[in-house]
Amino acid sequence: MADNVFFEENGYFAWAFAAPLENGKWEAFMFFERKADHAKEFAPSIKHRIVAEFDSRDEAMSEAGSWAIEPMQRDETKLQGGGFVNNG
Repeated sequence: MADNVFFEENGYFAWAFAAPLENGKWEAFMFFERKADHAKEFAPSIKHRIVAEFDSRDEAMSEAGSWAIEPMQRDETKLQGGGFVNNG
């Protein structure tokens, strides 16, 4: 079962997720969307995956949360280019 935390920063929404892997480890990733796009019928989003495995859900969520805030603050979520970034 996936776990997630919501963030709002600098005109963006982000969801940080932790999900269990079959080997007992955890993975972490984030989805970004622009707040302004939520007025449209479809809101583009982009997924950033942390290419690492974590020993616990808490460790994965902590890393995902830290990683989600920085690109929003710098306005560098890569939404303008489309596609996936750091997708492993």
